[in-house]
Amino acid sequence: MSERAAPSAQRIWEHCEALARCSEQPDGLTRVFLSPEQRAVNALVLSWMREAGMQARLDEIGNCVGR
Repeated sequence: MSERAAPSAQRIWEHCEALARCSEQPDGLTRVFLSPEQRAVNALVLSWMREAGMQARLDEIGNCVGR
């Protein structure tokens, strides 16, 4: 098993901020199932999984799945 560098606190914070921007409300967090906001979050998470070298996809109901 190869060793990978642990993600930095800054990178984790940037990911959290990116996810928080995908909301129906500017001052809260709302992502309704199958909404444009949920699709945007799925696209982000799938891209991060792939960047990490994972195989990533959406399952039949829209959950992000990665190995």
